[in-house]
Amino acid sequence: MSTANRHPDDAFIFELDLDKNSNMKYDPETGAWKFTDRAKKAQAAKHERLFKTFGPMKALAKRHIASETHEPACVAYGWAYKRSFLRAYAEGYQLAVSCRPFFYKVIGKDELVYGQLSEEDAKNPSILRFLEDVLEVTVWRDINELAKIKLQRVRPFTEKYDGMFALYTNYDIHERFAEIDAVLDIDDVFRFMQEVFTECGHESEALWWYDRSKLQIDLNSPY
Repeated sequence: MSTANRHPDDAFIFELDLDKNSNMKYDPETGAWKFTDRAKKAQAAKHERLFKTFGPMKALAKRHIASETHEPACVAYGWAYKRSFLRAYAEGYQLAVSCRPFFYKVIGKDELVYGQLSEEDAKNPSILRFLEDVLEVTVWRDINELAKIKLQRVRPFTEKYDGMFALYTNYDIHERFAEIDAVLDIDDVFRFMQEVFTECGHESEALWWYDRSKLQIDLNSPY
């Protein structure tokens, strides 16, 4: 795309901060070269434009329908969540995590239970890091078992949410819908997911989200 279509702020988006000798300044907070305040402002504005352009949708637009002759960006339909929802779910349902075979050697315990840690375990950084690392997959597996279907794990293109549990994408919607419909009423899944989020004190509407891992855009993109 030509530069005529680019936003004026893009001219400063990678502007580096230089010292009086024109040497690049190092930013210890990011571990990289330091950008000027003007560049940081342009980057923030660019991210805002990208998230607005590729935001969630209530319905699947015609341009997103995949076919043998049309390969649009991948979008997934489901419920976006924050990690705080995962923690509330895991602790509320007191999900157990097996420590065998590897983590058992570190702490000498067969399993750990979210929301039921001893005072000593709750202060152990290794245990807390382990529980945080397996949090998403632990909740995902439990929801799959209760919902009686296998939801897909997707990272939506947004700064507001950390992940999502999806029913299907614009590439597998027909196959997935048939799989789900063969075992249960899909409306039951919607009711179940709504109850789960409500019980955990969170809100999440089923929407179409761009799959961040498959969306080929960045600060160089002309938006």
